[in-house]
Amino acid sequence: MPVEAGLFPGTILLFTYWFPDAYRGRIIGAFTLALPISVALGAPISTAILGMDGVLGVKGWQWVYILEAVPTVIVGLFVFAAMSDNPKTAKWA
Repeated sequence: MPVEAGLFPGTILLFTYWFPDAYRGRIIGAFTLALPISVALGAPISTAILGMDGVLGVKGWQWVYILEAVPTVIVGLFVFAAMSDNPKTAKWA
């Protein structure tokens, strides 16, 4: 089941809440540009992590989960707790 299917449209929807029309094009452009940049930076890092195969008895693909997925889940939980639906309800804005 593809759980990422709503990421792009959901992010664009959130941008409409948080950024005025004058800035939204630049923000969406930066968000869209982040994908190829993340691939260019992430592929060599993932390849290096896969090369750790056998370190501490852990396979390379397991290192990828440990070093990439665990921090992502932790940051995701923090963002889920801190993020508001819109600027009017944000306690930190």
